[in-house]
Amino acid sequence: MAQSQMVKTREVCKVAPPPDLSRSAIPKSLPLTFFDLFWLRSPPFQNLFFYEIPSQNTLQFEYSIIPKLKQSLSLTLHHYLPLAGNLKTSTLFIKSWAQICKAGADSPALVHQLTPFYNREVIKDPTGLDSIYITQWLRQGGPNNRSLMIFDSVVPPDLVRATFEFTKDHIQKLRKCVYEKNSSKPPVHITSLSLACAFILVCVVRASENHVKKNRLAKFVFGVDCRYRLKPAIPSTYFGNCAIGRPAIVETKDLLGEDGILSALEGISEAIASLDDGLLDGVDSWASLINSKEPDEIPPTACIAWSPRFQVYNTDFGWGAPKKFEMTSIGRTGAICMSDSKNGNGGFEIGMVSQMKKIEAFASSFAKGLEALCNVRQSNSRAVVEFG
Repeated sequence: MAQSQMVKTREVCKVAPPPDLSRSAIPKSLPLTFFDLFWLRSPPFQNLFFYEIPSQNTLQFEYSIIPKLKQSLSLTLHHYLPLAGNLKTSTLFIKSWAQICKAGADSPALVHQLTPFYNREVIKDPTGLDSIYITQWLRQGGPNNRSLMIFDSVVPPDLVRATFEFTKDHIQKLRKCVYEKNSSKPPVHITSLSLACAFILVCVVRASENHVKKNRLAKFVFGVDCRYRLKPAIPSTYFGNCAIGRPAIVETKDLLGEDGILSALEGISEAIASLDDGLLDGVDSWASLINSKEPDEIPPTACIAWSPRFQVYNTDFGWGAPKKFEMTSIGRTGAICMSDSKNGNGGFEIGMVSQMKKIEAFASSFAKGLEALCNVRQSNSRAVVEFG
């Protein structure tokens, strides 16, 4: 049986920055900081934005929408000359493109909140981490290696993609339970995002029989935006990597217990609190992670990619919000994507790519958790969430 064709390519074209703006003061190349070099050979984020065009007129799409996308892309590239010809970036570029496209302007003017900040001197590297990281990356290919290309990674053919929604109502109910359970204990870091992450970690562990059998500890890895944590802080529009991964370590048995959510939240809170003691403490040891051939002592149970704070569903090119956002690169990395919700209700979307059996196990654990939130009962004057 022939496979149905899901996507039809309408046109392949090249788009360049406006030639009359080529003498712009915007740099055409950038030095890499140690933040960039640590991730140098890792797969880049790859995202898809799905939009629903109101008109079904093919001619309008080809002769109006596509030319508008080309023109606005060209104008946007004026602000991102280091990317022209090799377009790889995150939400700042996409939102800049969307703003120019929606405005229908003939000039590349951007609002201040979207204007990229290129000054690399704000990232200090007194210990020469940049050269250390490059040396370690080169060693990955043997003594004669000279390649710093991204590592190839094969995506298994049996993977499926799923999206789960954690609504504002779920967050509020979970917050209430945590506050009531935590009334006699030291305070923990309670935000909508940390609550959702704690819920995800418990669901992942409960869905993974293999993890429960093999690992006494669970490791939850999340990204930390260093821009406003550096001293002095740097602008939110800084162009380049400025993030680190932070692990939260929790006893597996605690995650499986009645207070699993609270245990996960306490582990995440401790990891966040450790940032106050020294954001970049231990960065010199990152080099050993690059070239390590030994398996991690505690393999990651779950890694979070992306952030709801990027507000991808606010990316409007002129025909409304996206109908769907997908991070395609998690098929290569195994990470879990967390974004804002397309429903705009203050909730989150949780994207996963894995084998069907694992997706179904997580879906079952996730559904039981949501059902428990909807049936919170009182026991000894406190709220109890039972996954079953």
